[in-house]
Amino acid sequence: MNELEYSIESVSARSFSLSIKRNLYLFIKRGFDIVLSLIGVVFLIPISVIIKIAYILDKDYNSIFYTQDRIGKNGKIFRLYKYRSMIPNADDELKRILKNKRLAKEYRINK
Repeated sequence: MNELEYSIESVSARSFSLSIKRNLYLFIKRGFDIVLSLIGVVFLIPISVIIKIAYILDKDYNSIFYTQDRIGKNGKIFRLYKYRSMIPNADDELKRILKNKRLAKEYRINK
């Protein structure tokens, strides 16, 4: 085996080794993400129940979650979920309020 063949074989072996390490890293990372997500969901269940009870005591029977489409990485649209801290029909109410020119101007300034 001459020096060139050894060099090519060595580069190929290193490349294969790096590929295995990268795939192993991605596999472990994905598993870690899934496990932590499940733990997070388990902790959010009691919080969600408490929030829903508080809403019901305040005579608000609408969903405790607010959903909105957002633009993410590379322009991909994703659905955002968060606890609702505003009135149930906030988007519709904003559209109604913005029909008033004075309020629309104030909204744009303070946005």
